[in-house]
Amino acid sequence: MEKIKTTGKIKNAETVKSLKEKVAKAKSIVFADYRGLSAGNANDLRAKLKAENSEMLVIKNTLLKVALEEEKINTDDIKKDLEGPTMAVFSFEDAISPIKTLFEFAKKLELPKIKSALIEGVYADSARVEVIKNIPSKEVLLAQMVGSMKSPLSGFVNVLGGVHRKFVYALDAIAKKKDN
Repeated sequence: MEKIKTTGKIKNAETVKSLKEKVAKAKSIVFADYRGLSAGNANDLRAKLKAENSEMLVIKNTLLKVALEEEKINTDDIKKDLEGPTMAVFSFEDAISPIKTLFEFAKKLELPKIKSALIEGVYADSARVEVIKNIPSKEVLLAQMVGSMKSPLSGFVNVLGGVHRKFVYALDAIAKKKDN
């Protein structure tokens, strides 16, 4: 009996260590209630998230709380969300795209139900996560920024080009006048 308890403690310690590493690397962590989600649907969701360099885990809430506390993340707000069946989605590249994927997936089945998220270490309740899902992806934001930076430069180049064009038109008009 004592050996079983020791083995369980060792396994829990290894799980907490692994979770701490994931928490430290994650750009965002989404907490969701997965009750009612079939194994097949869970696997579909897991595959979609994996394609975005995200990982979906179903873990004991107590172990997740310990990992968060050991990483010095304030768990006061999260404690109420880590009750009942909870899955955690760790995003390692883009903080927003897995949230979009979860909401897109949940649109069909109304599952999983998003409880909250830690985005870049900042707590967001379900209502804030709902708003955050509408933020464009990092790539779209970068493209918009480059486009807005390019626009004034294009206008400036056109203005400078306009001076040259007018000069060429003026020379052309003078040349035509002299030919007549």
